[in-house]
Amino acid sequence: MSDKDKYKHYTKNNDDIPIFSRPWWLDAVSDEGYWDVILYEKNNNIYGSLPFFIKKKNIFELSLLPRLTQKLGPHFADNELNDNQIIFSYLSKNLPYTFYFDQNCHHTINNQKIFINEGFAVKNMRTCIIEDIKNINEIKRNFSKNRKYDLNKAKENKLNTNFNVNPNLFYEEHFKNLKKRGLKINYSRDFINRLFDACTQNKSGKIIGVYDNSDKYLALCFIVWDSQYAYLIGLTTNSDNLKTGASSLLILNSINYLIGKTKNFDFEGSMDENIYKFYNSFGTITKNYFKIKRIKPSFMKVFLR
Repeated sequence: MSDKDKYKHYTKNNDDIPIFSRPWWLDAVSDEGYWDVILYEKNNNIYGSLPFFIKKKNIFELSLLPRLTQKLGPHFADNELNDNQIIFSYLSKNLPYTFYFDQNCHHTINNQKIFINEGFAVKNMRTCIIEDIKNINEIKRNFSKNRKYDLNKAKENKLNTNFNVNPNLFYEEHFKNLKKRGLKINYSRDFINRLFDACTQNKSGKIIGVYDNSDKYLALCFIVWDSQYAYLIGLTTNSDNLKTGASSLLILNSINYLIGKTKNFDFEGSMDENIYKFYNSFGTITKNYFKIKRIKPSFMKVFLR
């Protein structure tokens, strides 16, 4: 049995595997390349796994994060295990050769030495998380004054929430809102439909939108979740209606929807200071995670810009 087949069986019986590392997710997002996995086994038990995605750029093979996939990185059966250095050493040495490797690790991995010791460059990143989402009233109390003001504005404007938005509508609104800012969307209509269908089949995703009394959508988000965390993988707001309170209402209702489905909410905080401050205003805590990179040979940097 191949590592990939073993991994598929392993993830069916292991709720601790993050959604982005699950085979069905990787099947849905790997249209530009292919994915596979390296396993570390001992006595027929899996103690470590490292899924990866490879695509070609010109003549070079690169191991990157697929689109809308916030994290991959290694998964250890026990993050505190002393053998994790040995495990990651084995996993990294058995990766297929690529000129460039770039992944984000889950924030629950807190020992960067295991990556540095294997020749990876490590960059500290940050994300914004609301832990323990079961009490929505407590979450609202922790919102900043601006976010609470937004919720009052949303009530005044009689905004509504749709918990069953079609992926085509999300794509169209995202495309339109990015175009207003002179930006291009980085995925196709087919891609978002395929990913949404996979999430729906696995009861792990939802597109939610806030609209006004003329049925105009003001803000939409794509949330996905596993047993431990929900992730905000897509958020789009109509720039003509930023003062309506739509985005804050959308976040609040999305978190409320997730109660009983998962435990924590991860905004996937940005290194952009304005985005970080916005996410942080929802009463989040900041968690660091590692971006790990490796370029072989080092002079290839000039060709990969």
